[in-house]
This record gives sequence, structure tokens and C-alpha cells, in this order.
Amino acid sequence: MEQSDRSARNVSLAIGRAPGYINTLLREDKQPSLSNLVSLCDELKISVLWLLYGVEMDDESEEMLKIFSSLSEDGRKDFLKLVRSLSALNQ
Repeated sequence: MEQSDRSARNVSLAIGRAPGYINTLLREDKQPSLSNLVSLCDELKISVLWLLYGVEMDDESEEMLKIFSSLSEDGRKDFLKLVRSLSALNQ
């Protein structure tokens, strides 16, 4: 919020929450619901992934993650095996 020069109150209201919502999260070390987290990230124009892990994902990486998450357990194992093999070839 500091980078966007917006107050916690302004952002709280913009995502449809009470004026003190974000301050309460920060002060009381509470966790927002998933829907509030997504709304917060949308409002601040940041990705949930960046907020949680500090990494940004390009479109291709996001597509790979979506494909991966749609696979069966065996498909995921095969996918990982393939990606690890490709990675080893590039080192």
C-alpha cells in the first residue's frame, strides 16, 4: 500500500470491508479469507503469488501451473519427471 500511496482505510473500503479491516489484520496478525486476499491483491494490482511468496509469474509459468493442477496424480508425477529431465539437459 505504501508504494501505491493509499491508506489501509482506503483499501479496506475499496474491497468492501470495514474501514479498519486491514489495520486489524496487521495489528492482530490475522489471516484474511481467500476471497478477501484475492480482492486485496486485485485492488493493489499485485498477484497473490507475489504477496505470499515474493515471486512473480509470467504468463507461460502460470499456464504451466494451471495445466499441472488439472492433471491426475499420475499425470503430475509424469509432468514433474519430464520437467526435471529437461532441466537436467539445460545445466
